[in-house]
Amino acid sequence: MYRLILMLPVFLMTVSIADQASATDPKSFKCEQPLPVFTLGPDSDPSKSQIEELCKCVWSKLPEGGWERRTSTKIRAGEDPGWRVKGFIPRFGKALDDCGGREL
Repeated sequence: MYRLILMLPVFLMTVSIADQASATDPKSFKCEQPLPVFTLGPDSDPSKSQIEELCKCVWSKLPEGGWERRTSTKIRAGEDPGWRVKGFIPRFGKALDDCGGREL
């Protein structure tokens, strides 16, 4: 009986900390296009239609037939994109910026 009483506050504190962490975790978004799953700002709360438009815009910023689209597709599929990932990350970020993703 005493063990339960002593452990209950620890359990409640653990649950409370876990709830706080999940409340502050940014949402992740998955596009119809083969783009990597991404997050936006911590206070970002875009609508489904805003995300769809953002995804279309970001995809259009990656050159058709270019290594960026191939790399994006590999990342989305869980494949190793090789050394190109280092160049892809800033290009993806610029496309998000250019398409207004940081303002959503």
